Amino acid sequence: MAIVENGDEVVVMGTGIGFKARIGDRVEENRVQKIFVLKEFGSKLIELIEDIPAVYLEITKEIVDYAKMEYKLDINDSIYLVLTDHIHFAIKRQLEGIDLENPFLYDIKHFYPNEFKVAQHAGEVIKEKIGTSILEDEVGYIAMHVIESTGGHTTKNFKDVVLLMNKVIGIIKENKLFTGINENSLQYSRLVVHVKHFAKRFLRDQENRTKDELMDDTIRKCFTEECRCAETISQELYREYGKPVSQSELNYLVLHLRNCSEVNK
Repeated sequence: MAIVENGDEVVVMGTGIGFKARIGDRVEENRVQKIFVLKEFGSKLIELIEDIPAVYLEITKEIVDYAKMEYKLDINDSIYLVLTDHIHFAIKRQLEGIDLENPFLYDIKHFYPNEFKVAQHAGEVIKEKIGTSILEDEVGYIAMHVIESTGGHTTKNFKDVVLLMNKVIGIIKENKLFTGINENSLQYSRLVVHVKHFAKRFLRDQENRTKDELMDDTIRKCFTEECRCAETISQELYREYGKPVSQSELNYLVLHLRNCSEVNK
């Protein structure tokens, strides 16, 4: 813990930054790798530092740095609190023989592959620093924290988005155009990403509603089968959520469906 020039209390992190340091010493700026401003976190960060060994904060920092460097994820600083606390508690639980099943594990691996890879790396960091291997279900929970920290979801919202995505992808896979679709293809990955963002917009009532009659007519004439699939999705979502999908959203969905159907032929 330190004080910056304007008088704010902060927590500074860096390799060996506290070695042989005494109260009142000046911290060399080139050794500071991360600064947490305490007023941004209230008293929670102080409580965290007092209750949890510093190695857990170091683990979280490594995870965040990896996510930013390897996958360019835009992660909110709030993750330093919630993920540090989660990992500490998870290790404690696991050592006590209390394991939690993750009902979203398949969906996380399928719909959020980059965040899951970050969480897998987290497992390696935890093994290296703590000497404990975490279960795959727990890897999934770490991935959920990464997903939430990018501003995409709260835990409840995550569940809602995943359920909607499963419904949409399920309808697509049932369509004859996509029988035996290659889930490893770039086109399918793009479709999944599009459906993910569509699901968030749909649930937040932030759909694209731009009107383009020429585009509407062109898509209906050129991509008949894909349009039928999109209409089926719209009808199912109306039945489930009580609101239709905007025509603009359907058009973009059709274009992604077309890319997949072309590859699938």
